[in-house]
Amino acid sequence: MLLERKDINPEHPDTEYGRTPLSLAAQGGHEGVVKMFLERSDVNPDQLDTESGRTPLSLAVGGGHKEVVKMLLERGDAKPDRADISGKTPLDWGVSQQHVEIVKMIGNSKGQRKLSGNSERPKLFNTQGSVSESAAHNSSVDRSWWSRLFSG
Repeated sequence: MLLERKDINPEHPDTEYGRTPLSLAAQGGHEGVVKMFLERSDVNPDQLDTESGRTPLSLAVGGGHKEVVKMLLERGDAKPDRADISGKTPLDWGVSQQHVEIVKMIGNSKGQRKLSGNSERPKLFNTQGSVSESAAHNSSVDRSWWSRLFSG
């Protein structure tokens, strides 16, 4: 396998978007490939791409790849509150794409408790990690989506 060769750098980004192999695998939802990269200590799961400043976690969330998101969060060094060039965090991507289960996973992860960017935006999670009711009333996201987030 290529990754076993010493002259292969698993952190080398592509020339088009500056994405690492892990980022590309996360974006495509390729769970087996993501797992293989995350088992390596020389792979940074929080590496920003050069085009948009998105991380593998952000790309996986945006694509709705729940299992990939879970693997990245479980590793512990992918930062769920890291914003991209546009100021959006993985949580923001999950909310904008209405990925209910992924938003809940991010909300339960260590250190992620509010939407990024403007400090006037409502908190999505309270200090206990539960979804804040005020977030639903102040968001542009469809109310039925918020009701699914609050249920069970």
